[in-house]
Amino acid sequence: MIIENSLLPREKLLHYGSRVLTDVELLAIFYRVGLPGKSVLNLAQEHLIAAGSLQKLLDMPFNEIQAWGGVGLSKYASLQAALELGKRYLNQTLKNNVPMNHVSKVVDYLNLQLRNLDHEVIVGLFLDTKNGLIASAELARGGLSSTQLYPRTLIKQALNYNAAGLIVAHNHPSGDPTPSQADKTLTNALKKLLEQIEIRLLDHIILGNACYFSFAEKGYL
Repeated sequence: MIIENSLLPREKLLHYGSRVLTDVELLAIFYRVGLPGKSVLNLAQEHLIAAGSLQKLLDMPFNEIQAWGGVGLSKYASLQAALELGKRYLNQTLKNNVPMNHVSKVVDYLNLQLRNLDHEVIVGLFLDTKNGLIASAELARGGLSSTQLYPRTLIKQALNYNAAGLIVAHNHPSGDPTPSQADKTLTNALKKLLEQIEIRLLDHIILGNACYFSFAEKGYL
């Protein structure tokens, strides 16, 4: 497919779809206008460079991004609304009986929920017999380096949801998703307990900074 580079971002989107747009072009559509002597594309590019990435830009509080100029409350609100729409879209997609049989799909969903937290959070994805999502729930949260999850409490929740399968996930605020010995011990304990009540532990996923560790992918489950 040959794309005309002379098209403005909105025209490009309408002609070829949103997937062909760069981060700068997508951001420019939300900004709509630039500043005197600075095009909206240049403004969007400056902000992305200053933030370091699109993800970091979207996670910034209003007072920080406002200090750069060119972004008022209206633009900021539009960006945050778009981010929330993305979260809800993924959540509803997963709950629409879409099989949770691809790690990438689960990671995309979890990243929206857990990224950039400065404390650990453990979540559980409770699945039916076809690996469709019944419910997701926060199971525990802790400090910067640790959290506590009581396996029997988790099993009680799984039974309440009448779940046939479970995916457990948590974040590592350090950014390194390498499992600790405690993570391995917890995974083994959960697997044994769940097997006793015929619930499958499909995976334990640890989220890092733009990376993840999957116990299932690495052959631990």
